[in-house]
Amino acid sequence: MPSTHEGRRMTHTRADMDRELKASVVPWLRQQGFRGSLTHFRRPGPDAIDLLTFQFDLRGGGYVLEVARCAPQGYTMDGLGGVHIAAQGDGVAHYARKGAY
Repeated sequence: MPSTHEGRRMTHTRADMDRELKASVVPWLRQQGFRGSLTHFRRPGPDAIDLLTFQFDLRGGGYVLEVARCAPQGYTMDGLGGVHIAAQGDGVAHYARKGAY
């Protein structure tokens, strides 16, 4: 049964959470200078790239928000399959696996 918080029905399905995040959180993130789309956002800056990632519970009903920061030239996560976060000339952080450039 759905719970309530401050008079609002709290949603528990992934589709409901996506809708609410897109309506409430994504516009705020855009105002703060973040780019990307649900589930990965980034905010390139002169000193760092700020990263936000939403990870949804497979059983539904919740999510985890990962917050990270890396150097402005990017970062390669060799231990995680070679995913590279690179700041490109367009000011957007791009994600790519090694060998997929």
